[in-house]
Amino acid sequence: MMSIQMLGISLLLVSHLFFTTNFTLVKYLTDTYTIPQLMFFRFMLGPLLIVPLFFIKHFSFNSTRFHLLLIRSVFGIGAMGCLYLGFKHGQVGQTTLFFHLSVIWTFIISRFIFKERPHRYSLLALPFSFIGLCCILYPIEIA
Repeated sequence: MMSIQMLGISLLLVSHLFFTTNFTLVKYLTDTYTIPQLMFFRFMLGPLLIVPLFFIKHFSFNSTRFHLLLIRSVFGIGAMGCLYLGFKHGQVGQTTLFFHLSVIWTFIISRFIFKERPHRYSLLALPFSFIGLCCILYPIEIA
């Protein structure tokens, strides 16, 4: 039987496979479809897959802090639009790299919004993250 930690790691790897396939297809499809069309199909498929779960599992919808849920949705739509435009006009690898840098930005912003105190090792790793980013984006200038 697989441990819960191995299950989590496996699911993370599968999610990255899905993201990779999605990002590659978006780059490929931007020659055929507009960004709003791609976003429309992305947003329509989700409810078609999730709404039946509400009836099968009898989920109740929590309405507390609904305004934050709406704000999150607006930012999610904006982020997806920017990401898809980045795929259309940029390189898939670099755009994906910036997409995954959201972890670093979330780490920095959480210090101010949630007053979280970062661990000293995290603070030490932060400059190395940006140095690594520069090495990947500008390999010739640095070498």
